[in-house]
Amino acid sequence: MKKNNVISVFVSICILFSCKSTTSVEEKPEPPKQVYKEMKIGRALAAKFIKKYGLVQDVNQTKYLNFIGSKIAELSPRQELNFKFGILNTPEVNAFACPGGYIFITQGALSLIENEAELVGVLAHEVSHVSLFHSGKYEAKEEVWIDLVASLLSPGGDMVSTVMEAASKELEESMLENGRQKEFETQADASAAILISELGYDSNAYIGYLKKMKSSQGNQVFIKTHPPVDDRVNAIQKFVSDQKLPKTGKTNAKRYRQNIPKA
Repeated sequence: MKKNNVISVFVSICILFSCKSTTSVEEKPEPPKQVYKEMKIGRALAAKFIKKYGLVQDVNQTKYLNFIGSKIAELSPRQELNFKFGILNTPEVNAFACPGGYIFITQGALSLIENEAELVGVLAHEVSHVSLFHSGKYEAKEEVWIDLVASLLSPGGDMVSTVMEAASKELEESMLENGRQKEFETQADASAAILISELGYDSNAYIGYLKKMKSSQGNQVFIKTHPPVDDRVNAIQKFVSDQKLPKTGKTNAKRYRQNIPKA
């Protein structure tokens, strides 16, 4: 990685992670050691995504995204994390959850989304991956490896060794090539359905978004790394019915379009 590329990624991360939502959020206490390690590896993976796609540095859109995301994060059991949300500059239709609470959604996904309820569904799914430890737990025995990968953030020039590249590539491929375990996606969808309900949004909107994903352009990575859409839709509908969750609610289409103008 060239020095100027490293600095560019570093600056983008600083912009993203210093962007506050429009709500007042109390500063969280210093996280436990294992959580700090999780945040370091998540930040390193976030750097990989930003380097690959670029980050949309639209302050208004990013603030809106973090405003909505913070409402979801308030319901997460992982209150030791400060969830951050950013937009990746790509027409691909996807979203990613990095360890430590760093959540990305692509421009392509935002273009496909038609209302706030759909956005809540997508972000709730990604927040759930983090809340349910679907990227693993980071214990003391992994400290050296975590510090090695996290050092990718260093703006010090051509410091990335072959070992670092191999380690970071493995993390990136887990989201872009192999995908998560099927049961993890099912669990995240079920958790998202609960969060959607708790926030008073229309759960059918998230189902509608998934159906659109099935035939949308730029969905190749999504299709490759996720279970079949029909299976997910059937599982969500069954879960909502079994748990007697509300099937209707607000969509806030107007507010969504005011903050995320149609391209």
